[in-house]
Amino acid sequence: MKKQLMVLAAASVLTFSQFVAPALTIDNVQATTQETNNMKKKSKGYKPTAANEPIKVEGKKTDKQYKNTQEEIVKAKEGKVSVSDKKPVHIADASKKYAKGELIVKFKRGNGPSSIGTAGRALELKSQKTFKTSGAHLYTFNASKKSVDEAIKTLKATGAFEYVEPNYIVKATTISDPLYSNQWGANNTGQAIQGWTGLNGFDIDAETAWGKTLGDSSLVVGVIDTGTDINHPDLADNIWTNSGEIPNDGLDNDGNGYIDDVNGWDFYYADNSVYDYSWEDGHGTHVSGTIAANDNSIGVRGIAPNVKIMPLKFLGGYDGSGYTSDAILAIEYAKAKGVKILNNSWGGGEYSTALKETIENSGTLFIAAAGNDGTNTDAYPEYPASYDSDNILSVGSADNDGFRSWFSNYGVNTVDVFAPGGDIISTVPKEDSALDYSAAYGYKSGTSMATPHVSGVAALIASHSPSLTPLAIKSTIMQTSTEYNSLYYYSQTGGLINAGKAVGYSPDNDIPGLPLSGQHTAGTLHATEDLDDVFAVTLDAKEKIKLDLTGASGTDFDLYLFNPAAQTVHTSQNIIAYSEQAGTSTESIEFIAPHDGTYYIDVYAYAGNGSYDLHVVQGAQAGAYENTAYELNYTNRHYPNICYGGYCDWTLVNDSLASGGNYATMNDSEKTVKFAFYGKGIKYNAIKGSTNGIAKVTIDGQYEYFVDLYFSTTAAATVFEKTDLEPGRHTFQIEWTGKAGNGGRKTATNVTLDTLEVIGEQTETVVEDDNANVKYGETWSKATSSTYSGGSLAYINKTGASATFKFNGTGIKYYALKSRNYGFVDVYIDDVKVETVNLYSSASKYKQLVFEKNDLTAGEHIIKIISTGTKDPSSTSTNINIDNFIVLNAGTSIKIEDNDPFMKYVNTWLNASNTVYNGGTLKYTNIANSSVEYTFNGTGVAYYTSQASSYGQANVYIDNNLVDTVDLYNKPTKHKAKVFESASLVPGNHTIKIVHTGLKNASSSATNITLDYLEIKN
Repeated sequence: MKKQLMVLAAASVLTFSQFVAPALTIDNVQATTQETNNMKKKSKGYKPTAANEPIKVEGKKTDKQYKNTQEEIVKAKEGKVSVSDKKPVHIADASKKYAKGELIVKFKRGNGPSSIGTAGRALELKSQKTFKTSGAHLYTFNASKKSVDEAIKTLKATGAFEYVEPNYIVKATTISDPLYSNQWGANNTGQAIQGWTGLNGFDIDAETAWGKTLGDSSLVVGVIDTGTDINHPDLADNIWTNSGEIPNDGLDNDGNGYIDDVNGWDFYYADNSVYDYSWEDGHGTHVSGTIAANDNSIGVRGIAPNVKIMPLKFLGGYDGSGYTSDAILAIEYAKAKGVKILNNSWGGGEYSTALKETIENSGTLFIAAAGNDGTNTDAYPEYPASYDSDNILSVGSADNDGFRSWFSNYGVNTVDVFAPGGDIISTVPKEDSALDYSAAYGYKSGTSMATPHVSGVAALIASHSPSLTPLAIKSTIMQTSTEYNSLYYYSQTGGLINAGKAVGYSPDNDIPGLPLSGQHTAGTLHATEDLDDVFAVTLDAKEKIKLDLTGASGTDFDLYLFNPAAQTVHTSQNIIAYSEQAGTSTESIEFIAPHDGTYYIDVYAYAGNGSYDLHVVQGAQAGAYENTAYELNYTNRHYPNICYGGYCDWTLVNDSLASGGNYATMNDSEKTVKFAFYGKGIKYNAIKGSTNGIAKVTIDGQYEYFVDLYFSTTAAATVFEKTDLEPGRHTFQIEWTGKAGNGGRKTATNVTLDTLEVIGEQTETVVEDDNANVKYGETWSKATSSTYSGGSLAYINKTGASATFKFNGTGIKYYALKSRNYGFVDVYIDDVKVETVNLYSSASKYKQLVFEKNDLTAGEHIIKIISTGTKDPSSTSTNINIDNFIVLNAGTSIKIEDNDPFMKYVNTWLNASNTVYNGGTLKYTNIANSSVEYTFNGTGVAYYTSQASSYGQANVYIDNNLVDTVDLYNKPTKHKAKVFESASLVPGNHTIKIVHTGLKNASSSATNITLDYLEIKN
């Protein structure tokens, strides 16, 4: 049933599929031309008279000036805006088509810079680049002394050159789309739009970007919005097609839970029609056209006219609203299809942790409209744009006259960039009564219209530089934005996006660099062409960081750490640690930050060119840390910058019971101790006693625990232990509560600290070939010998034969026998082919490491080994084998989903899909004696599922022994509930079996049983 009749009531009625209630709305503003112009004039508070002194805006492709408000003029004169003192780069003469102050020259054979003498000095010539293929050079000169024509005449007169010519500005091929002249956001010539005269040059410089790329046709931008008219002739060729789906066969061919999702999905109506009504789907169609309207001599041209649009509809009805739950599903759909750029021209819901986490885990650049309330979102947040998530790029709207749109939200902390959003022409659906699409174009205004300009630029960047991560694309867009006085106080960048600069830009060449992401970073450097890769890392005071660099053979790369005051890595100023080993790229730095801040890592190519690997560990690593250790950050919140006695008035007490002979104590609400560590757990050791009370312990700023330090006599003890954290960086803080412990008097409230122990990661876990978690797709043979790891080896000689192993960790090693009768295997990680491995060797080699992947994100992964049926020419056979695997940094548990291929179901179990289930799916049955079993290797297993008023009872067997009968009845409904756990099994292979009893609780209305997932303990 269509949902449009339910829209008004939906916000107050929660259904199973709409468990998050706040309504989200599209984010555009429409008004008549006269109303818009009047509002613009009123909001800007000025008339273009001679009384307004012009302020020059540099850094654009034109050196035209524009008028600013009197308030902005005053700010500029007071030096509050440092825009006009920047050196213009590639600024075109108004009447020419070349860069000011630049020439391309080629010397005659036998001549060089010394041949031109005083002429070169008079022009202040400086060499910028050498073109290797032609031997020509790019020179700059002082444009205030001579024009380009005059400089050419001067240099030609020396007789030293084969040629001297301007640095001409080239543009994309002639644009034939008839409405392109109205697209001021791409090219603002000062043309009047909807009766409002524009500012010449105030645009995103799209034509320069198009000279580099029009977008890669394989790149997909997800449009999470209303529907999109996919039959529009300006969009039809650029709509994404799901290659894994067979159209209109009524089947879910790609197994993603959506039937016939050929061009995306409609989460609003829960069907595969991504376009429903012209009156309902105009917003998404307009947005899509701005991103990717085709370059086809029809209508308009998108910012990235060659890329594909994935329509993901979740807004609808007459009010254009939708639900957070559907937005989450749309984001998850895009993630599953590998989309890296998402356009989100919507907002208005309350703060949703579920939505925020989904965005952060999406692996995308989430480009979001800042909102149209005309308010400061630093004070009044607009979600999702205002979430502080690294991968969100928040966009405000600017008008064609160079000012912030009157309706646009703003905020120096919560809005990242501005883009054209006022009076934007783009595609709209064809009216039902129209004969064709000739009139299917229209103007809209809003941050909704600004956002797709940014998404289009992101798509161009990704097309030109496909190795850039979503965070690197965000950094590129922000770093290349052009500052304007009129926008300076309204966003983090204070400017308008600049596609011309952004496409081809290298954001890692200097500060602020790229945000450091993960423990492992790889890249390439060239000692003459690409000297620096810069990364930004945020460190807490007293936090330890360890940097280890390795590089390709023949390279000499060095490693530097700059302090937060650094402005550039191109001088030695503000270097606080470095490693410069001669003739090698093996470098290492250990550093403890003296104070909070963003520090900058510079990998520098001193000599050679090639690849490098940078390994970064933040926080104190495994080991015991005394209370006097430098890594412990004692603080006094009342005096945050002063720590008397080195411990912020914590007192050191000598005591033979304490490790190291002393412990620290305090009895003050202003005092804390903070500690950053790297590992999977921590122990807090303290001295308990009769004067001590309750301490508050916080992990990662969100998980709070209260620890009782009271004891009738003095004793040393481990008072808190947490060992099941995700391996990685964590923070630990101890605070005073002023509360007495159990049995203590009211004044007994001291807090003590003896030592902190960091529990490191389990570095390597061996998994033998006969481990139950290694699943073989065919019948493999087994060989036994003491020369094999664990005494056995699995082998097979069948093309396509496979073995799969699901593991939890940050890496995997594959060991095998290499011999003269073995062939090739393909190795896949998480369904992506990584390498083809040759198992041939002229002499037998046992326990050989044949494959390693050590840079995975911590969590669950799958390695799959597949026989190619091919071999080395010298090999006598195409056999393949597995000796063992080694999991790096193994986690403590692994989740096995209900749809895992090695779950063995008996009788009919049905599938339910919803985001409330782990992994989005759940199995259920109402047939007595139906069962499911799973064989695993570990020390424990837990059974998680949903409980509801219509569920019955299940028997749980471990290794064929009935160990429990679990009741799945509950009112109200609970999801991801742990209903059974066996935590003390003997290490080894075990089988869990869940059987439908046909029985139920007297209060239950049915006997259904369900399975969401199993958790296997290592």
